[in-house]
Amino acid sequence: MKETNQMRIEHDLLGDVEVPSQALWGAQTQRALANFPLQGQHTLGDFPTLVQGLMRIKQAAASANLDVGRLGNDIADAIIMAGESVLNERRYDLFPIHYLHGGGGTSANMNANEVLANIGEELLGGKRGIAVKLRLKKWSKKAILLV
Repeated sequence: MKETNQMRIEHDLLGDVEVPSQALWGAQTQRALANFPLQGQHTLGDFPTLVQGLMRIKQAAASANLDVGRLGNDIADAIIMAGESVLNERRYDLFPIHYLHGGGGTSANMNANEVLANIGEELLGGKRGIAVKLRLKKWSKKAILLV
């Protein structure tokens, strides 16, 4: 990850994408913002109950995968604590995508996964945008959070 003028460059399967340096989301959410402009409509974060539900599902998935040995305590705890952080601090601003894309699932799930990965990475001593311990690709292979 490179940082340039308040932006960081993240790389995914589609190539490089600029993400605001302080954003807790990543490349997929940024792409959704570009591809599905709000045009004055509501964001996913405008529906707190939906965000709360997403966080609880992600926490449950981490807990279940811990129980069956697919996640270690440190990773599961980081995901669960990251979800609690979003819920307790009411960080609905971290979900800027168009609200209808919450119904489709992909953008909402990626937004949630990226936020949890970045918060969790920071809880584990890492930096946002540089997933060392909480790699989304690794999670998706294990079906950890993409429920």
